[in-house]
Amino acid sequence: MSSPVEAINKNCTIKEALAFLKEKHYKRVVVVDDEGKMSGIITQKELISLSYSRWAMLMKAHHEELSQINASLLNKSKKYEEMASTDSLTGLYSRGKFLELYLSSFATMQDRGNSMSFIIADIDHFKKINDNYGHNVGDEVLVLIAHELQKTLRNIDIVCRWGGEEFIVLLPATELENAVILAEKLRAHIEALALQKVGKVTSSFGVTKVYADDDIKSLVERADKALYDAKKSGRNMVKVLI
Repeated sequence: MSSPVEAINKNCTIKEALAFLKEKHYKRVVVVDDEGKMSGIITQKELISLSYSRWAMLMKAHHEELSQINASLLNKSKKYEEMASTDSLTGLYSRGKFLELYLSSFATMQDRGNSMSFIIADIDHFKKINDNYGHNVGDEVLVLIAHELQKTLRNIDIVCRWGGEEFIVLLPATELENAVILAEKLRAHIEALALQKVGKVTSSFGVTKVYADDDIKSLVERADKALYDAKKSGRNMVKVLI
């Protein structure tokens, strides 16, 4: 049995014609002009072919434009990802990115049985710097210290601005005694920085070991207690809590 034939106006779009055929379950349709005179017959297959050809022509005509849009969207996506991953002032990892990297490093530590250590550092009397010289100068101090941390640490170490004038460092594959040596090295480097506007700046450090049953909360609390001990003992020193 042949498929039924119905008429559509020649001015209808390919989309409208295909929708009509789909709705009526027809395979072909008669095309008529405004006076109702037959202009021809077109099949569903021919309409689909026309639709694809039009789409291919549009893609070809706008290929460069679409490529530019895709590139722009990709760049924006990378930019937003970078903004979420880094501290806007210092360029160090953000707190959120650090937590992500900590979980990954912690899993590696458990799988391989490696040691891992943790440092928390705080700039001494930073409030006085802001009060006496202004927040812009305070920001300059933070940026310089962040740069010093990055310059001194290894590529595998993970450093983050934890908040305000506090920095934290995760040291994969590092025994506690080596972490203490590194913290002392960082402390000495910060003290030796040439800061013309504010003079000498010192910092205090708390160091601890990462244990298999640690979570980030227990780890930070333990290192924070060591840091508090350094502050209470006179500042500009490294303290350890096992």
